[in-house]
Amino acid sequence: MSHKSYTTTPDKEEKKQRELERRVLVLLKKHRPLVSSLVTSSKKEAIILIGGGGHCRSCIDVIEMEGRFAIRGILAANESLRHPILTHDLLGKEEDIQKLSKTYRHFFITVGQIKEWAPRVRLYNYLKSLHDAVIEDHCHISTAAVVNGGTTVKRCSFVGSKAVIREGIEVGEACIIGAGVAVMHSLQSGSLQKYSPLLTAEF
Repeated sequence: MSHKSYTTTPDKEEKKQRELERRVLVLLKKHRPLVSSLVTSSKKEAIILIGGGGHCRSCIDVIEMEGRFAIRGILAANESLRHPILTHDLLGKEEDIQKLSKTYRHFFITVGQIKEWAPRVRLYNYLKSLHDAVIEDHCHISTAAVVNGGTTVKRCSFVGSKAVIREGIEVGEACIIGAGVAVMHSLQSGSLQKYSPLLTAEF
């Protein structure tokens, strides 16, 4: 009785390995939303996408493959969107950016620029204004004072310790803001703000 022995050549073994890898990649691509949801997102930084067109879909692919950010949702920018995009929820419209900026630090503009680049520039400048504050020359910002994004403090003004200046307002020239004061509206030049009903800190 004769016995036949079968051996696997290195070439065949390599082909089997490549085929296995190919199948795994196909499955990962097919079930990527499910796989992404199984990855612990607590270590990822939350991000909001602005714009829900075709460019947004391409950006989602890159963001999910890179793995650094967890997409929390999408804001429509001049589109009439009603349904989730690749399993990601619609959080609202462009008008909701300021409200969401109080909770989220990272935004990504996913509006395309094939037809026109101006909307992308406008959105960028708006996002920048929410986070950047302008402090002019010869101002003094004391310890632990908070100057929120989009605020302008004009020249020769003084901001006391633990004072809080709300986002998007303007403090005129040569203003004095006392310690612990919450400034909730713009101040004319030369204003003295030394008391606030929102003052809760003890000094």
